[in-house]
Amino acid sequence: NWWKVGVPEDVQKECAKRLKSDKSGFMPKFTSSALEYANFSDYRKIIRRKNNWLNIYKGYFGNQDKLVEGYFMELEKIRNAIQHNRSTVDAGTITRFEFFTKEIINAIDLRTDKIVEFH
Repeated sequence: NWWKVGVPEDVQKECAKRLKSDKSGFMPKFTSSALEYANFSDYRKIIRRKNNWLNIYKGYFGNQDKLVEGYFMELEKIRNAIQHNRSTVDAGTITRFEFFTKEIINAIDLRTDKIVEFH
């Protein structure tokens, strides 16, 4: 089961806790997948997990420090600023968001010879 092998234990526990909390509330139930309760920061942990990195993601991202640590961390900061309605979100923030997103997508799409252009 990939969930047990590929997802760090702390992420599994937090996702399960969020799922349980959602199920006990009044929200309609659209999913029972704990992975859908991962935070953006959890994805970095999942990607960086040694076996995941070596067996899956290294072939796509190549440079872990640049793409995973650099770009994903920057996207997380931007995501948090937008989510929490911070006044620091401006045109420059959107430009950085587009740049980091495009770089990650292009790193993945290099295998299929697709290059993303934002218009």
